[in-house]
Amino acid sequence: MLLNGFKDNDSWSIFWLAETIQNIYGSKKLHEQIEYLTEFGLLKKCYLTDSKNQNVRLAFIDSIVKSFDYAIHEWPDGVIYAAYEEPEEFLLQIDYAKTLNIENNHSKFFLEVEEINKEDRARKT
Repeated sequence: MLLNGFKDNDSWSIFWLAETIQNIYGSKKLHEQIEYLTEFGLLKKCYLTDSKNQNVRLAFIDSIVKSFDYAIHEWPDGVIYAAYEEPEEFLLQIDYAKTLNIENNHSKFFLEVEEINKEDRARKT
Protein backbone atom coordinates (compact mmCIF):
# COMPACT_ATOMS: atom_id res chain seq x y z
CA MET A 1 0.00 0.00 0.00
CA LEU A 2 2.72 2.52 0.95
CA LEU A 3 4.81 1.44 -2.02
CA ASN A 4 1.91 2.04 -4.39
CA GLY A 5 1.42 5.47 -2.82
CA PHE A 6 5.13 6.19 -3.20
CA LYS A 7 4.93 5.34 -6.90
CA ASP A 8 1.86 7.59 -7.24
CA ASN A 9 3.55 10.49 -5.36
CA ASP A 10 0.98 10.29 -2.57
CA SER A 11 2.31 12.51 0.21
CA TRP A 12 0.72 10.47 3.01
CA SER A 13 2.46 7.30 1.82
CA ILE A 14 5.79 9.04 1.32
CA PHE A 15 5.56 10.61 4.78
CA TRP A 16 4.90 7.25 6.45
CA LEU A 17 7.72 5.61 4.55
CA ALA A 18 9.98 8.32 6.01
CA GLU A 19 8.56 7.68 9.48
CA THR A 20 9.38 3.97 9.17
CA ILE A 21 12.74 4.38 7.43
CA GLN A 22 14.67 2.36 10.02
CA ASN A 23 12.63 -0.71 9.05
CA ILE A 24 13.28 -0.02 5.39
CA TYR A 25 17.03 0.34 5.92
CA GLY A 26 16.98 -3.22 7.27
CA SER A 27 15.78 -4.62 3.94
CA LYS A 28 17.78 -4.02 0.79
CA LYS A 29 14.78 -5.12 -1.29
CA LEU A 30 12.47 -2.55 0.32
CA HIS A 31 15.08 0.18 0.14
CA GLU A 32 15.63 -0.53 -3.54
CA GLN A 33 11.88 -0.21 -4.19
CA ILE A 34 11.93 3.37 -2.90
CA GLU A 35 14.99 4.21 -5.01
CA TYR A 36 17.34 4.05 -1.98
CA LEU A 37 15.95 7.33 -0.66
CA THR A 38 16.89 8.28 2.89
CA GLU A 39 14.57 9.80 5.47
CA PHE A 40 15.75 13.21 4.28
CA GLY A 41 15.12 12.31 0.63
CA LEU A 42 11.65 10.98 1.36
CA LEU A 43 10.69 14.03 3.41
CA LYS A 44 12.00 16.35 0.71
CA LYS A 45 9.96 14.46 -1.90
CA CYS A 46 6.95 14.60 0.39
CA TYR A 47 7.35 18.33 0.99
CA LEU A 48 7.69 19.01 -2.73
CA THR A 49 4.49 17.01 -3.24
CA ASP A 50 2.54 18.65 -0.39
CA SER A 51 4.18 21.90 0.71
CA LYS A 52 1.07 23.13 2.52
CA ASN A 53 1.11 20.24 5.00
CA GLN A 54 2.59 21.63 8.23
CA ASN A 55 3.41 18.20 9.67
CA VAL A 56 5.46 17.41 6.57
CA ARG A 57 7.25 20.77 6.70
CA LEU A 58 8.10 20.34 10.38
CA ALA A 59 9.35 16.79 9.87
CA PHE A 60 11.42 17.97 6.90
CA ILE A 61 12.97 20.77 8.97
CA ASP A 62 13.80 18.29 11.75
CA SER A 63 15.50 16.08 9.18
CA ILE A 64 17.46 19.06 7.85
CA VAL A 65 18.54 19.98 11.38
CA LYS A 66 19.75 16.41 11.97
CA SER A 67 21.74 16.45 8.74
CA PHE A 68 23.33 19.82 9.57
CA ASP A 69 24.09 18.67 13.10
CA TYR A 70 25.87 15.62 11.70
CA ALA A 71 27.75 17.73 9.15
CA ILE A 72 29.23 20.01 11.81
CA HIS A 73 29.65 17.54 14.67
CA GLU A 74 33.43 17.32 14.18
CA TRP A 75 33.93 21.06 13.98
CA PRO A 76 36.48 22.68 14.32
CA ASP A 77 38.31 19.80 12.65
CA GLY A 78 36.10 20.19 9.59
CA VAL A 79 32.65 19.89 8.09
CA ILE A 80 31.37 16.58 6.76
CA TYR A 81 29.74 17.28 3.43
CA ALA A 82 27.67 14.79 1.46
CA ALA A 83 29.43 12.95 -1.32
CA TYR A 84 30.18 15.31 -4.20
CA GLU A 85 28.79 18.27 -2.24
CA GLU A 86 30.66 21.55 -2.30
CA PRO A 87 30.58 24.07 0.57
CA GLU A 88 28.71 26.51 -1.67
CA GLU A 89 25.93 23.96 -2.19
CA PHE A 90 25.75 23.42 1.56
CA LEU A 91 25.29 27.17 2.02
CA LEU A 92 22.36 27.09 -0.41
CA GLN A 93 20.79 24.31 1.69
CA ILE A 94 21.10 26.51 4.77
CA ASP A 95 19.34 29.33 2.94
CA TYR A 96 16.59 26.93 1.88
CA ALA A 97 16.19 25.64 5.44
CA LYS A 98 15.75 29.19 6.68
CA THR A 99 12.78 29.67 4.34
CA LEU A 100 11.08 26.60 5.83
CA ASN A 101 11.68 27.74 9.41
CA ILE A 102 8.68 30.05 9.70
CA GLU A 103 8.47 29.51 13.48
CA ASN A 104 12.10 30.69 13.75
CA ASN A 105 12.83 27.99 16.33
CA HIS A 106 16.00 26.89 14.50
CA SER A 107 17.23 30.35 13.45
CA LYS A 108 20.13 30.47 15.91
CA PHE A 109 21.29 26.98 14.88
CA PHE A 110 21.08 27.82 11.17
CA LEU A 111 23.17 30.95 11.73
CA GLU A 112 25.76 28.88 13.61
CA VAL A 113 25.89 26.34 10.77
CA GLU A 114 26.21 29.16 8.25
CA GLU A 115 29.15 30.69 10.14
CA ILE A 116 30.87 27.30 10.39
CA ASN A 117 30.34 26.75 6.68
CA LYS A 118 31.80 30.15 5.83
CA GLU A 119 34.82 29.55 8.05
CA ASP A 120 35.32 26.10 6.52
CA ARG A 121 35.15 27.59 3.02
CA ALA A 122 37.71 30.23 3.97
CA ARG A 123 40.08 27.52 5.20
CA LYS A 124 39.86 25.72 1.88
CA THR A 125 40.72 28.75 -0.27
